[in-house]
Amino acid sequence: MFWIGLDRKGQMEQNIQQALDRVSRFAGKPLEEYKDAITRECCSLTGSTLSYFATMNPAENVLTMIGWSKSAMINCSMIDKPIVYNLTDTGLWGDAVRERKAVITNDYKKPGQTNKKGLSIRPR
Repeated sequence: MFWIGLDRKGQMEQNIQQALDRVSRFAGKPLEEYKDAITRECCSLTGSTLSYFATMNPAENVLTMIGWSKSAMINCSMIDKPIVYNLTDTGLWGDAVRERKAVITNDYKKPGQTNKKGLSIRPR
């Protein structure tokens, strides 16, 4: 069992490196192409149809959303579409910053997720 866990971790690390290599090929291309490549790779790595990403200010307390997957834009609408978020106001999706590690949440209804604060995107 221990070795299986290591194999899976090693495979995920390899998948992440390959995704980074593919995204790096977009350097110097238009920003929209670069952002689309990032969200595509995020969806591929997580098995989700929705992905987004943000930049963080140097003080690490403000996130600025800069990219959404095409499926997120098609399937969801945002009320007031905030672009800049204080980290303290984020829910689960701010956990990656707070915990300083990758966080994948594909089951929003799962109990025990203490940082849930409602939906920032709402299905149509």
